[in-house]
Amino acid sequence: IHPIESAWTMARKDWRDEAKTLDFDKSLIRLRDCLLSAKLDFDYGDEELMSRHARIETASGVPALHVAQAAYRAVVVPEMITIRTSTLKLLHDFAAQGGLVVYLGRPAAYVDGVASAAAVQAAAGWRSVRKEGRKLIAAVEKHVRRIRIADGSGEDIASTLYLLRQDLQNDYLFICNTGHKASEINDKLLCDDKTLARERLQAFPEVVVSVSTDKKGQVLELDPETGKIYQANARKSPGGWEISTSLVALGSRLFLISAQADENYPQR
Repeated sequence: IHPIESAWTMARKDWRDEAKTLDFDKSLIRLRDCLLSAKLDFDYGDEELMSRHARIETASGVPALHVAQAAYRAVVVPEMITIRTSTLKLLHDFAAQGGLVVYLGRPAAYVDGVASAAAVQAAAGWRSVRKEGRKLIAAVEKHVRRIRIADGSGEDIASTLYLLRQDLQNDYLFICNTGHKASEINDKLLCDDKTLARERLQAFPEVVVSVSTDKKGQVLELDPETGKIYQANARKSPGGWEISTSLVALGSRLFLISAQADENYPQR
């Protein structure tokens, strides 16, 4: 849930320079960086849009919160000042049907901008995590993880990002290496990152990309610089594929995971 309406409660003359405003802003950035570095894809939920377009549907016994055509199996509620009654009802119903709702820190003390204990009462049925970090990741990843990017020793690579697109025939996976060291990702906000691109030298000679997908044909690697297509070094896993590759500093890879196999491509 995006806490923009909580930010509005702080608006006054010179409010953008106040310490509490800056702290509130950075708390959301820390949450963003935590989810991105863990490869847990997400969208920001706008409470106004959700009040008009959100609904809960259950398929094969699994509840999902739908916003128009998008579906979500988990909701993260950051620390907020105020939350809407419509949002509380939606999350209460989602949790009651078995959906995962996780809130960080303390529940909102205001509802619709008015002091209320309703958020505290609703949060009693949600999962509580003190702040962003490993406990948050552990709470949500089994519900939402599609991608894992690890090094040769099996450790997750925090300095990678990905974009996954899908259609009926193929999945399209782009991954990139920001070149940051793990300590740089964990110890500071990337919005305050003073590291120059030429200083981001972290490379990964061994990378394993685990992808959850129903496409069982083959994995191809596309080289945008040359236009060539190769068979990737990949093997099928119980839930999809494991792709063995590497990432140079500031490097990227582009994969196509198809529903049908075609052997007319050379090995990478």
